[in-house]
Amino acid sequence: MHILTYLLLIVLFSLEETFVYSGYNILPSTIMLKGMARRTDAHMISEGEGNFGPFGVLDWVHGTTLGKDVIDDLKLEAEKHGVEEKASNAIDGAGDAAGGLTSKLRGKVGKGRRRK
Repeated sequence: MHILTYLLLIVLFSLEETFVYSGYNILPSTIMLKGMARRTDAHMISEGEGNFGPFGVLDWVHGTTLGKDVIDDLKLEAEKHGVEEKASNAIDGAGDAAGGLTSKLRGKVGKGRRRK
């Protein structure tokens, strides 16, 4: 690994840890740091009863989650950003595009030479 890449990663991880251990739940980030800060706070308050990992995935797998888990965070964030509606619009748009493409292809096939 190049030294500049290493230093950039060190800076990013240090900022992440600063935000997570700051005690604030309103962070300049999306769901990951916000959830990480909440899980870290719950771990500190419970004196090590659960929430051992910062991302919460292994806590969810092993059943050591305190409070809301990763799945709840993802559901709330998906509702907040309208992911279901956007995905349905994208699927409908893809279907419309495929329908338009097939009609264009059918028109070109009909205009071609016929074999005898």
